[in-house]
Amino acid sequence: MRNIRNDPRVTVLIEDHDERDARGLPQYLLVRGTARVTGPDIADEFTALMDRQARRYLGAEKYELGNQGSPTAVIVRITADRVTGIGPWTS
Repeated sequence: MRNIRNDPRVTVLIEDHDERDARGLPQYLLVRGTARVTGPDIADEFTALMDRQARRYLGAEKYELGNQGSPTAVIVRITADRVTGIGPWTS
């Protein structure tokens, strides 16, 4: 977190090796932007966020994989300046 707090410019790369485009290249998403770190000492906000994500992506009411209420948890939010890649998000 120290590096992001010192220089909030970030790049996030997500690769999907299971899906390929017409040329046989793996799908990927590349996001460049500016990060904002919230925390630590945001246990309630972190727990609420993880519970919302569990409902959305896992179909579970609560996030059950540990670190609930962690005093050291942080949330990093990225404001995208540029989104590129190969996949349905680029059309």
